[in-house]
Amino acid sequence: GGGALLVRLPQSAAAQAAALEVEAAWREPAEAGERARWERVEAENEDGSVTLRADLDGEGKLSALAPAPRYALARLNKATGVATLYDVSGGIVAMRPALADELHKDATARAAAAEKRAAAAAAEGENERVAKRALVDAFGSTKSGRKLKAAERALVDADALASRDALEEMVGKVADDGGAGREQVDAAGAAAARNVPPHDEAATEVAKCYPLERLFDEEEWECLDVPNIVALGKKCAAPAGGAAARRKAKEDGWHGVVVERLATLDGAGADEAAQRARLLWALQACIGYYKAGAVSGSPSELAERLQVPELLAAGMLDKFATAKAGGGGGVRYHRDKRQHQLVGTYAAVLLLHLDSFAFDANAYAAELKLSQKDCTARLRELGCTVERRRKDGESRATARLKAPLAFP
Repeated sequence: GGGALLVRLPQSAAAQAAALEVEAAWREPAEAGERARWERVEAENEDGSVTLRADLDGEGKLSALAPAPRYALARLNKATGVATLYDVSGGIVAMRPALADELHKDATARAAAAEKRAAAAAAEGENERVAKRALVDAFGSTKSGRKLKAAERALVDADALASRDALEEMVGKVADDGGAGREQVDAAGAAAARNVPPHDEAATEVAKCYPLERLFDEEEWECLDVPNIVALGKKCAAPAGGAAARRKAKEDGWHGVVVERLATLDGAGADEAAQRARLLWALQACIGYYKAGAVSGSPSELAERLQVPELLAAGMLDKFATAKAGGGGGVRYHRDKRQHQLVGTYAAVLLLHLDSFAFDANAYAAELKLSQKDCTARLRELGCTVERRRKDGESRATARLKAPLAFP
């Protein structure tokens, strides 16, 4: 039949109401298979809802014979923008939402399930706390574990000391003096553990901070071939052929930092030239031993390898290696990491004496194949400051010794 149909659409469709195309799909059409289309649609906003009205006669008027309004369900297709109306037939007096009871039952069920889960979680949490408490009682807490590890790291291994004999001598001296304060013992222990050449911490002049007579014995200094290296220095300083002599010296095994200073022997006084020649010989030997393997044979074997007198080679093994029994009843000399680093610091001290206690740290690092970080750390351990700056686009680094010595 042709009656007015009032439809209340969801509020979400209110903004699109003016553009909706509305179709009616009746359960009991006038003719079998017939599908009626509304001729005109009007949209009105009422309290946030949209009311759609349609006339069946196509003239904008309701038929006088139209039956009373009927209920319908509207289904909006968001993709096509079409709302389809479905007639609700039958003896319906009123439409009342029955969903409230179902929602209440569902909410009650969900609340009960949530309470059950909360109770289970509380029980599980209590069990977990009991288990954690048992672990703490058995093995200790994380905080106590950190304290224990820190205490273990604070222990100093005897092998890490520069000289165990020196430490024993220090302890004996404290006993002979009738005891000492904590500060004195700490200072003496720090000095024994410091991995640097023999030094005078109280010296107020840089030349006396690392005395040469304490680096090597007098016999070791005197055994070096001074005339040979002085003659080589004159060749390297010659205006004609000096560059070729320096290249030849490198080919013969002289190290770069030594070759760069050979020319300074020419023009110096006899005593000064002899002193510098011995320093260069010692520097050549230290760098050669630094670059050699960690295991050495007899002093004669090391002397042949370094091209130095056997007396100096024997002294170096005493300072920088530990004698151990080798195969066939012989003796082999082994050098550990600390002893290896000590050889490098000896080379740095010799460079300080050669260059008025300020030398090129970059050249030193390149010769010993040290990173900038390691080089700076080792030089500061000696009591040097390392000044870095850029000049002519290049990075320059100068290691400078200051008195009195200040160790990190």
